[in-house]
Amino acid sequence: MKTSPEKLAYIKEWRKNNPDKVKAYSKKYTEKNKDKINAYVKQWAKDNKGKVCARTRKYQAAKLQRTVAWNDDLVMQMIYEDCPEGYQVDHIVPLQGKYVSGLHVHYNLQYLTAAENRQKSNNHEI
Repeated sequence: MKTSPEKLAYIKEWRKNNPDKVKAYSKKYTEKNKDKINAYVKQWAKDNKGKVCARTRKYQAAKLQRTVAWNDDLVMQMIYEDCPEGYQVDHIVPLQGKYVSGLHVHYNLQYLTAAENRQKSNNHEI
C-alpha cells in the first residue's frame, strides 16, 4: 500500500517533533527483533560485498592518511590487543567526522561497547 505524500510529510514532522518517543520505540523494536535484524544485516552484507568492501577500504585509507610518522606502533598494537571482551576500540575524534577529522594515534582511542560505538557513529563531544 502506497503512502500519500501528505502522510509522509506528517510522519516526518511528527518524528522531528518527538525524538524521545521515536528513540524509545526504536530501542524497544530493536531489542524485540534483534535476531531478525542481525540476520538481515548479515544477508545484506553478503548481497552487497562490493559496497562493504568499498566502505572498508575507504575507512582503511582514511586511517592511513591520519596516521602520523611519529606514532608509536607498539602502543597502538597493545591498545588493540588489550581491548576487553565485548568492547571495540573507538576514535574519540572520528577519522571521518562531519566537521572535524581526528588522527589515528593512541591518545585518540577509547574502549566502547558495540552499542555505544554504533550510537556515537562519527560524532564527538566538543
